Order: sequence, then structure tokens, then C-alpha cells
Amino acid sequence: MRKDLISIMDVLSSNAQGLSLAQIAAKTGVPKTSTKRILDTAKANNIDWATFCQMTPERQQEIFLPKRRTQMNYVEPDWETVYLQHERPRR
Repeated sequence: MRKDLISIMDVLSSNAQGLSLAQIAAKTGVPKTSTKRILDTAKANNIDWATFCQMTPERQQEIFLPKRRTQMNYVEPDWETVYLQHERPRR
């Protein structure tokens, strides 16, 4: 996780310097698609380099590295209902 936040920090600082996507990707080693995703997430949340530096690491992870279940809006099924619907008939 820590390495990911450092990469995100590098991408945002490079963007603040006015570098293009290709230049940021070459400088940081982060692929262009990931760089674009990071910058789009920052733009959607109105986060610039200065704002990112003031955020806590927990908040940074919450915004830029959401848990997969949160990202997919995953809801746990009602397993009891599923079981009862598929239960074999009793004799």
C-alpha cells in the first residue's frame, strides 16, 4: 500500500509541474493508463498537489485506493434465502 501512495504522490507532483501524461509515465514508471486514472480521480475529488499533501494517509487510501468491495458496491447476498430456495425437497 505504501508504495502505491508514493507513486500517486509522484504522479500528482509531476502533474503540478505541468508535465504531460507520457512525461509523467516515463518519470514515475507508472503506466499512462494508471496515470490518467489517478489524475481523473484527483480531478473528480478536487484534489491538487497541495491538498493531497495535507490529507492523512488513511484519507488518501480511501480516495485513491478504495477497497474492491466498496468500489464495486458489493452487497452480501442473503444466504439463508438462497439456501431455502435451492434446498432439495424432503420426502
